[in-house]
Amino acid sequence: MTTSSVVSATDNWEAAPVPVELTNFTVWGRQWFDDDWDGLRRLCAEAGLAGVELLASGATAETAPPLDLVRGVHLRSLGSWLPLVGVEIAEFANGARRYAACATYDQLVETRADELRQVAALAPDYAVWHGVYAPLLPRGDGHRSLSARQFLEYLAGLVRDVCSLYRPPYRLLFENAYGVGIGPAALDETATFLARLSDLPVGLVLDIGHHLNTRRDLDTPRAACAELKRVAQVWRQVGVKADGLHLHWTPPQVVPPQSPEEVMRAVAARRDAAGRAEVASVFFERSDRHFPLDHPDLAEAVESLAPDYVVHEMGALSLDDHRAWLSRQTAAMRGVSQHSR
Repeated sequence: MTTSSVVSATDNWEAAPVPVELTNFTVWGRQWFDDDWDGLRRLCAEAGLAGVELLASGATAETAPPLDLVRGVHLRSLGSWLPLVGVEIAEFANGARRYAACATYDQLVETRADELRQVAALAPDYAVWHGVYAPLLPRGDGHRSLSARQFLEYLAGLVRDVCSLYRPPYRLLFENAYGVGIGPAALDETATFLARLSDLPVGLVLDIGHHLNTRRDLDTPRAACAELKRVAQVWRQVGVKADGLHLHWTPPQVVPPQSPEEVMRAVAARRDAAGRAEVASVFFERSDRHFPLDHPDLAEAVESLAPDYVVHEMGALSLDDHRAWLSRQTAAMRGVSQHSR
Protein backbone atom coordinates (compact mmCIF):
# COMPACT_ATOMS: atom_id res chain seq x y z
CA MET A 1 0.00 0.00 0.00
CA THR A 2 1.73 3.16 -1.17
CA THR A 3 -0.97 5.80 -0.99
CA SER A 4 0.39 9.20 0.03
CA SER A 5 -0.48 10.46 3.48
CA VAL A 6 -1.51 13.82 2.03
CA VAL A 7 -5.24 13.57 1.44
CA SER A 8 -8.19 15.82 0.80
CA ALA A 9 -9.56 17.41 3.95
CA THR A 10 -13.02 16.49 2.67
CA ASP A 11 -12.32 12.74 2.56
CA ASN A 12 -14.57 10.54 4.67
CA TRP A 13 -12.39 10.04 7.73
CA GLU A 14 -15.21 8.37 9.68
CA ALA A 15 -15.04 5.32 7.41
CA ALA A 16 -11.51 4.41 8.52
CA PRO A 17 -11.08 0.68 9.28
CA VAL A 18 -10.20 -0.64 12.72
CA PRO A 19 -6.42 -0.15 13.14
CA VAL A 20 -3.93 -2.99 13.33
CA GLU A 21 -2.65 -3.09 16.92
CA LEU A 22 0.99 -3.90 17.69
CA THR A 23 3.51 -3.50 20.48
CA ASN A 24 7.15 -2.47 20.39
CA PHE A 25 9.80 -5.17 20.78
CA THR A 26 13.50 -5.94 20.23
CA VAL A 27 15.38 -9.10 19.34
CA TRP A 28 16.87 -9.04 22.85
CA GLY A 29 13.39 -9.45 24.32
CA ARG A 30 13.68 -13.12 23.44
CA GLN A 31 15.37 -13.64 26.81
CA TRP A 32 11.98 -12.97 28.44
CA PHE A 33 10.69 -16.30 27.16
CA ASP A 34 11.87 -19.83 27.90
CA ASP A 35 10.25 -21.23 24.77
CA ASP A 36 11.87 -19.07 22.11
CA TRP A 37 9.30 -16.85 20.41
CA ASP A 38 6.21 -18.85 21.33
CA GLY A 39 5.93 -16.65 24.41
CA LEU A 40 5.80 -13.51 22.26
CA ARG A 41 3.05 -15.05 20.16
CA ARG A 42 1.08 -15.78 23.36
CA LEU A 43 1.68 -12.22 24.63
CA CYS A 44 0.26 -10.77 21.41
CA ALA A 45 -2.70 -13.15 21.48
CA GLU A 46 -3.51 -12.28 25.11
CA ALA A 47 -3.50 -8.55 24.30
CA GLY A 48 -5.38 -8.92 21.01
CA LEU A 49 -2.41 -7.71 18.96
CA ALA A 50 -1.46 -8.62 15.39
CA GLY A 51 2.27 -8.57 16.13
CA VAL A 52 5.12 -6.19 16.84
CA GLU A 53 7.01 -3.15 15.65
CA LEU A 54 10.58 -4.40 15.92
CA LEU A 55 13.62 -2.26 16.65
CA ALA A 56 15.97 -2.64 13.68
CA SER A 57 19.12 -2.81 15.81
CA GLY A 58 20.37 -6.40 15.79
CA ALA A 59 17.39 -7.62 13.77
CA THR A 60 17.97 -10.05 10.92
CA ALA A 61 15.84 -12.79 9.43
CA GLU A 62 17.75 -15.21 11.69
CA THR A 63 17.45 -13.26 14.97
CA ALA A 64 13.98 -11.75 14.53
CA PRO A 65 10.70 -13.18 15.79
CA PRO A 66 8.63 -15.20 13.30
CA LEU A 67 8.14 -12.89 10.35
CA ASP A 68 4.36 -13.11 10.45
CA LEU A 69 4.60 -11.21 13.77
CA VAL A 70 6.87 -8.46 12.38
CA ARG A 71 4.44 -5.91 10.97
CA GLY A 72 6.68 -2.86 11.42
CA VAL A 73 10.35 -2.02 12.00
CA HIS A 74 11.79 1.03 13.76
CA LEU A 75 14.93 2.17 11.92
CA ARG A 76 18.07 3.13 13.80
CA SER A 77 18.69 6.79 14.50
CA LEU A 78 20.83 8.57 11.94
CA GLY A 79 22.48 10.56 14.70
CA SER A 80 24.08 13.79 13.57
CA TRP A 81 24.08 13.77 9.76
CA LEU A 82 23.56 17.45 8.92
CA PRO A 83 27.32 18.19 8.85
CA LEU A 84 27.55 15.73 5.95
CA VAL A 85 25.42 18.11 3.88
CA GLY A 86 27.53 21.09 4.95
CA VAL A 87 25.28 22.29 7.78
CA GLU A 88 27.14 22.64 11.08
CA ILE A 89 24.45 22.56 13.74
CA ALA A 90 24.78 22.39 17.53
CA GLU A 91 22.32 19.60 18.34
CA PHE A 92 21.78 16.90 20.92
CA ALA A 93 22.92 14.20 18.51
CA ASN A 94 26.39 15.71 18.12
CA GLY A 95 27.68 13.60 21.00
CA ALA A 96 26.33 10.31 19.67
CA ARG A 97 27.00 9.99 15.98
CA ARG A 98 25.53 6.64 15.03
CA TYR A 99 27.17 6.78 11.62
CA ALA A 100 30.54 8.18 12.65
CA ALA A 101 32.15 5.92 10.04
CA CYS A 102 30.39 7.85 7.29
CA ALA A 103 32.91 10.45 6.22
CA THR A 104 30.79 11.66 3.31
CA TYR A 105 27.17 12.19 2.41
CA ASP A 106 27.40 9.49 -0.26
CA GLN A 107 28.47 6.99 2.39
CA LEU A 108 25.51 8.01 4.55
CA VAL A 109 23.11 7.43 1.66
CA GLU A 110 24.63 4.02 0.94
CA THR A 111 24.50 3.05 4.63
CA ARG A 112 20.83 3.94 4.95
CA ALA A 113 19.98 2.18 1.68
CA ASP A 114 21.75 -0.95 2.95
CA GLU A 115 19.72 -0.80 6.16
CA LEU A 116 16.48 -0.56 4.17
CA ARG A 117 17.58 -3.61 2.16
CA GLN A 118 18.26 -5.56 5.36
CA VAL A 119 14.87 -4.56 6.78
CA ALA A 120 13.18 -5.87 3.62
CA ALA A 121 14.28 -9.37 4.64
CA LEU A 122 11.90 -9.04 7.61
CA ALA A 123 8.97 -8.36 5.23
CA PRO A 124 7.34 -5.58 7.30
CA ASP A 125 4.41 -3.44 6.23
CA TYR A 126 6.32 -0.29 7.16
CA ALA A 127 9.49 1.11 8.71
CA VAL A 128 9.68 4.15 11.01
CA TRP A 129 12.23 6.93 10.38
CA HIS A 130 12.65 9.85 12.80
CA GLY A 131 11.85 13.11 11.00
CA VAL A 132 13.39 15.66 13.37
CA TYR A 133 16.61 17.12 14.68
CA ALA A 134 17.04 18.53 18.19
CA PRO A 135 18.91 21.86 18.15
CA LEU A 136 20.58 23.33 21.20
CA LEU A 137 19.53 26.77 22.33
CA PRO A 138 21.70 29.54 20.86
CA ARG A 139 24.47 30.68 23.19
CA GLY A 140 25.15 33.90 21.34
CA ASP A 141 28.32 32.50 19.80
CA GLY A 142 27.16 32.00 16.24
CA HIS A 143 25.44 28.62 16.56
CA ARG A 144 23.21 28.09 13.57
CA SER A 145 19.76 26.53 13.65
CA LEU A 146 17.34 25.40 10.98
CA SER A 147 13.60 25.96 10.76
CA ALA A 148 11.32 22.96 10.26
CA ARG A 149 10.94 23.92 6.61
CA GLN A 150 14.71 24.08 6.06
CA PHE A 151 15.41 20.82 7.89
CA LEU A 152 12.67 18.92 6.08
CA GLU A 153 14.03 20.10 2.73
CA TYR A 154 17.36 18.46 3.62
CA LEU A 155 15.57 15.35 4.89
CA ALA A 156 13.47 15.08 1.73
CA GLY A 157 16.66 15.24 -0.33
CA LEU A 158 18.23 12.48 1.76
CA VAL A 159 15.15 10.27 1.46
CA ARG A 160 15.03 10.71 -2.30
CA ASP A 161 18.74 9.94 -2.65
CA VAL A 162 18.41 6.81 -0.49
CA CYS A 163 15.40 5.61 -2.46
CA SER A 164 17.26 6.17 -5.72
CA LEU A 165 19.64 3.42 -4.56
CA TYR A 166 17.00 1.22 -2.99
CA ARG A 167 13.25 1.77 -3.11
CA PRO A 168 11.76 -0.31 -0.30
CA PRO A 169 8.76 -2.57 -0.92
CA TYR A 170 7.28 -1.32 2.38
CA ARG A 171 6.18 2.14 3.52
CA LEU A 172 8.53 4.65 5.15
CA LEU A 173 6.66 6.37 7.97
CA PHE A 174 8.24 9.52 9.43
CA GLU A 175 7.90 10.11 13.16
CA ASN A 176 7.84 13.21 15.31
CA ALA A 177 10.10 13.43 18.37
CA TYR A 178 11.54 16.15 20.56
CA GLY A 179 13.05 18.71 18.22
CA VAL A 180 12.37 20.49 14.94
CA GLY A 181 10.79 18.83 11.91
CA ILE A 182 7.84 16.48 11.42
CA GLY A 183 4.95 16.90 13.82
CA PRO A 184 2.01 18.88 15.20
CA ALA A 185 4.17 21.98 15.72
CA ALA A 186 4.91 22.17 11.98
CA LEU A 187 1.64 21.37 10.24
CA ASP A 188 2.20 23.06 6.89
CA GLU A 189 5.84 21.94 6.74
CA THR A 190 4.83 18.33 7.43
CA ALA A 191 2.22 18.42 4.67
CA THR A 192 4.73 19.96 2.24
CA PHE A 193 7.35 17.31 3.09
CA LEU A 194 4.94 14.46 2.40
CA ALA A 195 3.68 16.09 -0.80
CA ARG A 196 7.25 16.54 -2.04
CA LEU A 197 7.80 12.77 -1.69
CA SER A 198 4.34 11.69 -2.84
CA ASP A 199 5.79 9.52 -5.62
CA LEU A 200 7.50 7.38 -2.96
CA PRO A 201 5.86 5.01 -0.42
CA VAL A 202 5.99 7.52 2.45
CA GLY A 203 3.67 8.31 5.32
CA LEU A 204 3.48 9.59 8.85
CA VAL A 205 3.57 8.25 12.41
CA LEU A 206 2.25 10.41 15.22
CA ASP A 207 4.08 9.64 18.46
CA ILE A 208 1.63 11.19 20.87
CA GLY A 209 3.93 10.47 23.82
CA HIS A 210 6.75 12.47 22.25
CA HIS A 211 4.33 15.30 21.53
CA LEU A 212 2.96 15.26 25.08
CA ASN A 213 6.51 15.53 26.42
CA THR A 214 6.62 19.04 24.96
CA ARG A 215 3.35 20.02 26.70
CA ARG A 216 3.78 19.76 30.44
CA ASP A 217 0.48 21.52 31.02
CA LEU A 218 -1.27 18.36 29.77
CA ASP A 219 -0.66 16.52 33.02
CA THR A 220 -3.60 14.09 33.22
CA PRO A 221 -4.72 11.18 31.02
CA ARG A 222 -7.93 13.09 30.28
CA ALA A 223 -5.96 16.11 29.04
CA ALA A 224 -3.66 13.82 27.02
CA CYS A 225 -6.64 12.22 25.25
CA ALA A 226 -8.13 15.64 24.57
CA GLU A 227 -4.84 16.71 22.97
CA LEU A 228 -4.82 13.61 20.77
CA LYS A 229 -8.30 14.54 19.53
CA ARG A 230 -7.21 18.14 18.96
CA VAL A 231 -4.18 17.06 16.91
CA ALA A 232 -6.38 14.74 14.86
CA GLN A 233 -8.69 17.65 14.06
CA VAL A 234 -5.98 20.10 13.01
CA TRP A 235 -4.17 17.48 10.91
CA ARG A 236 -7.44 16.77 9.15
CA GLN A 237 -7.81 20.48 8.41
CA VAL A 238 -4.43 20.63 6.64
CA GLY A 239 -5.04 17.32 4.83
CA VAL A 240 -2.51 15.16 6.67
CA LYS A 241 -3.30 11.58 7.66
CA ALA A 242 -1.48 9.64 10.37
CA ASP A 243 -0.71 6.18 9.01
CA GLY A 244 0.51 5.08 12.43
CA LEU A 245 0.18 6.05 16.08
CA HIS A 246 2.78 5.39 18.78
CA LEU A 247 0.68 5.32 21.92
CA HIS A 248 2.22 6.04 25.34
CA TRP A 249 2.73 8.89 27.75
CA THR A 250 5.02 9.97 30.60
CA PRO A 251 3.21 10.84 33.86
CA PRO A 252 4.33 14.23 35.19
CA GLN A 253 5.52 12.79 38.49
CA VAL A 254 8.35 10.89 36.74
CA VAL A 255 9.51 13.82 34.59
CA PRO A 256 12.79 15.55 35.58
CA PRO A 257 12.33 18.86 37.40
CA GLN A 258 14.23 20.72 34.67
CA SER A 259 12.41 22.05 31.65
CA PRO A 260 13.70 21.07 28.19
CA GLU A 261 15.05 24.60 27.80
CA GLU A 262 17.02 24.32 31.05
CA VAL A 263 18.48 21.01 29.97
CA MET A 264 19.43 22.45 26.58
CA ARG A 265 21.28 25.25 28.31
CA ALA A 266 23.10 22.72 30.48
CA VAL A 267 24.05 20.71 27.40
CA ALA A 268 25.21 23.82 25.56
CA ALA A 269 27.40 24.76 28.54
CA ARG A 270 29.42 21.54 28.16
CA ARG A 271 32.26 22.05 25.71
CA ASP A 272 33.05 18.37 25.13
CA ALA A 273 30.84 16.18 22.95
CA ALA A 274 30.79 13.33 25.46
CA GLY A 275 29.61 15.64 28.23
CA ARG A 276 26.84 17.07 26.06
CA ALA A 277 25.69 13.58 25.13
CA GLU A 278 25.66 12.47 28.77
CA VAL A 279 23.52 15.39 29.97
CA ALA A 280 21.11 15.02 27.06
CA SER A 281 20.76 11.24 27.31
CA VAL A 282 19.96 11.35 31.03
CA PHE A 283 17.23 13.91 30.39
CA PHE A 284 15.69 11.99 27.50
CA GLU A 285 15.85 8.70 29.42
CA ARG A 286 13.97 10.22 32.35
CA SER A 287 11.49 12.36 30.40
CA ASP A 288 10.35 9.80 27.80
CA ARG A 289 9.34 6.82 29.92
CA HIS A 290 6.61 5.15 27.82
CA PHE A 291 3.93 4.42 30.42
CA PRO A 292 0.41 3.28 29.45
CA LEU A 293 -2.18 5.93 28.67
CA ASP A 294 -5.49 4.60 29.97
CA HIS A 295 -8.61 6.70 30.18
CA PRO A 296 -12.25 6.25 29.06
CA ASP A 297 -11.69 8.89 26.35
CA LEU A 298 -8.81 7.00 24.71
CA ALA A 299 -10.88 4.90 22.31
CA GLU A 300 -12.66 7.96 20.92
CA ALA A 301 -9.38 9.88 20.68
CA VAL A 302 -7.69 7.12 18.68
CA GLU A 303 -10.74 6.75 16.45
CA SER A 304 -10.62 10.47 15.66
CA LEU A 305 -7.05 10.09 14.36
CA ALA A 306 -8.01 6.99 12.32
CA PRO A 307 -4.50 5.49 11.97
CA ASP A 308 -3.84 2.27 10.09
CA TYR A 309 -1.54 1.02 12.87
CA VAL A 310 -1.53 1.61 16.62
CA VAL A 311 1.69 0.64 18.40
CA HIS A 312 1.37 0.22 22.16
CA GLU A 313 4.87 1.51 22.78
CA MET A 314 5.70 0.47 26.33
CA GLY A 315 8.95 1.10 28.21
CA ALA A 316 8.69 -1.80 30.67
CA LEU A 317 11.86 -3.54 31.82
CA SER A 318 10.24 -6.90 32.57
CA LEU A 319 7.77 -9.22 30.89
CA ASP A 320 5.34 -8.91 33.80
CA ASP A 321 5.30 -5.10 33.55
CA HIS A 322 5.04 -5.17 29.76
CA ARG A 323 2.06 -7.52 29.98
CA ALA A 324 0.39 -5.46 32.72
CA TRP A 325 0.91 -2.16 30.89
CA LEU A 326 -0.39 -3.65 27.65
CA SER A 327 -3.47 -4.86 29.48
CA ARG A 328 -4.21 -1.38 30.79
CA GLN A 329 -3.75 0.45 27.50
CA THR A 330 -5.43 -2.10 25.25
CA ALA A 331 -8.43 -2.20 27.61
CA ALA A 332 -8.73 1.58 27.34
CA MET A 333 -8.47 1.32 23.55
CA ARG A 334 -11.51 -0.93 23.64
CA GLY A 335 -13.47 1.35 25.93
CA VAL A 336 -12.93 -0.66 29.12
CA SER A 337 -10.53 1.60 31.03
CA GLN A 338 -9.28 0.33 34.37
CA HIS A 339 -8.45 3.85 35.52
CA SER A 340 -10.30 7.15 35.18
CA ARG A 341 -8.42 10.34 35.93
